[in-house]
Amino acid sequence: MGKIVAIGNEKGGVGKTTSVVNLAYYFSHVRNKKVLVVDMDPQCNLTDKYFDQDDESKAKPASITRKVGEANVISFFDEEFYGKPVELNSNLHIFGATFNISSLNNCTNDEIGFFADNINKLSEQYDYVFIDTAPSVGNLQYSALIACDGLLIPTTAEEDSFQGVSKILKSVARIKNTYGLDVSVLGMYLNMVKKSQLNCKITSLLSYLRIMATWYSRLR
Repeated sequence: MGKIVAIGNEKGGVGKTTSVVNLAYYFSHVRNKKVLVVDMDPQCNLTDKYFDQDDESKAKPASITRKVGEANVISFFDEEFYGKPVELNSNLHIFGATFNISSLNNCTNDEIGFFADNINKLSEQYDYVFIDTAPSVGNLQYSALIACDGLLIPTTAEEDSFQGVSKILKSVARIKNTYGLDVSVLGMYLNMVKKSQLNCKITSLLSYLRIMATWYSRLR
């Protein structure tokens, strides 16, 4: 069974989608691994990275743009899974998103379970599954966190990005309290830092992490 890794932060613009694209490229092209990427962000940035809607020759396939298309992430939330990803190349496949996936924030606990079951079964066909998570609290985000083997948290060294980190860690703790599930936090990493600012930014991040480590241990 392939590893399912969610990439998330409740602050937009921290490089979440770019991280998924880069991880997918590295493992599929450099390491020659079978990779599936899953877009669970209603902004659809990951889907748009792979399909240029302004270029008719590269437009999103109908299977993604249709509400119930087989390559739309919505298909995971059905008890009888009918999904089929779009093959970007022999090693890289995608389940895309459309803006109406935001309706999944109102999905039931049963549907969250269907998502987890379906993506875990599908992961048997891949080495890695990378999920671009929704940047806000809701069942769409919870579904990704519940199903994943681990969470990676990209951040910038800015205060609002740190707040996004604390919010997603609260979601992790909420899942523990509500569902009794431990979400493994694989790590947190800095994006978009200029070399000239690196020492200052790392100092700021380390100071924040010390505070967060104390808070997180108490919260759990």
